[in-house]
Amino acid sequence: MPVLKALYVGLVVTTRYVFLLKWYIGRISKSQDMQPYSHRDTIAHLVDEGLRPAEISKRLMINARTVPRIAAQYEQRGHCPTLVKAGRSRTVSTSGIREIIKKRIQRNGELSLNKIASDLNISRCSVQNIVKNELGLGSYRIYRGQALTDLPKRDKLEKCRKLLDFICAGRLSGII
Repeated sequence: MPVLKALYVGLVVTTRYVFLLKWYIGRISKSQDMQPYSHRDTIAHLVDEGLRPAEISKRLMINARTVPRIAAQYEQRGHCPTLVKAGRSRTVSTSGIREIIKKRIQRNGELSLNKIASDLNISRCSVQNIVKNELGLGSYRIYRGQALTDLPKRDKLEKCRKLLDFICAGRLSGII
């Protein structure tokens, strides 16, 4: 893994290949130690080489505000480890569960959220929150109108024509 990171830092190629390499290294690091790949070491190395934050953000294709913040942390502390996030970690609303719920809803839109919750062995409220907040979906019922056959359509048309004749003749002028 360190060899790949060093190779990644030393590469100067087009942005397309840098993106593909970043993706590949990220996939390797996630599969090996289940930690997301961090650009912190790469940014620190490029800061030592004397590159400006704007150049680093363009080369690594990351947010321009992230680079100066990590560079400042590196200059203050001398190292830039990935900081531990505050708060309780997510246990139910993980990306895997979200994908499962999304695919089930795509397969069968009429599926009950209670059924999904019981199948996945998580609470109904968690499923509802994922569907509403994370996936941005909402439930609704399609209401069906009255199905008119030919005979009722003809009757309605006759009544409307008679009403129009009354209005044109001025017989219904006093009616609101």
